[in-house]
Amino acid sequence: MQEPIPPARRRPALNPERKLSNQARPRVSLIIPCFHAGDTLESTLCSVFDQGYADLEVLVVDGGSRDQTLDVIERYETQINWYDAHTDTGPAEAVNRALDVATGEIIGFLDADALLMPQVLGDVVRKMCSVDRPSWLIGQAVALDETGQLAEPLASIRSLSLASMLRRTQLEPARGSVFFRRSLLGEVGPLDVKLRFAWTFELYARLLAEGHRPGVISRGLAAVRMNEACSIMRTVRKGQERVTVARRYLDQLDPWDRYTVWQSCDERARVHTLALAELDPSSASRYLWDELTHHPGWIADPMYRDQLIAASQPAETSLYRLAA
Repeated sequence: MQEPIPPARRRPALNPERKLSNQARPRVSLIIPCFHAGDTLESTLCSVFDQGYADLEVLVVDGGSRDQTLDVIERYETQINWYDAHTDTGPAEAVNRALDVATGEIIGFLDADALLMPQVLGDVVRKMCSVDRPSWLIGQAVALDETGQLAEPLASIRSLSLASMLRRTQLEPARGSVFFRRSLLGEVGPLDVKLRFAWTFELYARLLAEGHRPGVISRGLAAVRMNEACSIMRTVRKGQERVTVARRYLDQLDPWDRYTVWQSCDERARVHTLALAELDPSSASRYLWDELTHHPGWIADPMYRDQLIAASQPAETSLYRLAA
């Protein structure tokens, strides 16, 4: 018999005296959503506490973990300003809860398996308080391998436009390397809780669509763990959500960019459709036909048509495989 799931624990703000500060520099609030992050959360928290920034507010939002995540949080509770454990629909809902109580003028999101690079907050604040005063700031990121060692830089971002990000979703800045003014987040509204994977991608697209161009800082701000064991299903679902978001903002582009982004979305949607059918061969034919009812033009593609025919064969004779 399966053990009952214990109710998520919820507690009021910790260390409320740390909410106030007389420091001249603006307060920075770092929001860390987590779920079953017991193996990595401690190193993430330490990378934040070691920043040495005088007025730092740390908010941790747990989605109802049943591993050692809560033990890690309790171990560092004297250094955490606010903590909430509550079953939710995903990280976007969790971050929205934290935004409701965050008091910082500058806000960043950090995954529970990522790290802040040493002493980056001072550089972030100086850049955001410079003459041009960007309303949001993008930095660079590096990859962490499975042992936690720095591996290689991720794709360098020197500028960001709506069309380029929607057309090539790998240009999405890594969480932990992006910071916002609180006033800007209040202006554009809450994160989309219907998105489990592409919630920051949608936020960046929304900001760009409304004319908020980011500042860019050349140094690396975050180290992102590259999880080789991440499931194919999760990768495909993330890709699907990004395509959904890209299509949402097509009307914000000029005609040529709209066409190229639409073409890119269509190509990626085909790949995702075939990949999901490959992951569940027993229902591949039904799934492919369902997709064709929404995209009838795909049947003109010989490769897609061949895959559909192959998926329709009996399971014991089908040689259906996702095309490279």
